[in-house]
Amino acid sequence: MKLVKWRGIVARAKKRGRFTQRERERAADWPKCAMGERYHFRRGGYTWLSNVEQVLSFDFMHAVERNLFPEAMRLIRQIEALPKP
Repeated sequence: MKLVKWRGIVARAKKRGRFTQRERERAADWPKCAMGERYHFRRGGYTWLSNVEQVLSFDFMHAVERNLFPEAMRLIRQIEALPKP
């Protein structure tokens, strides 16, 4: 599954040289983060994530916080490659 929204966010951030505060907040918010896009989280509706999924999600959030564009894209590819939920 392609993470179309987050791929676009990373591409725009790379072009301007940084993630915005709003994008950083989205990366730290489960329903709006990359894993949230994968699982279509909604507020109050939780899906149990495996340890691997949790680590990927936290690593992605930290890559966004630090403007690490190649790392963010690498993590998106890893999230996309996970087995279907």
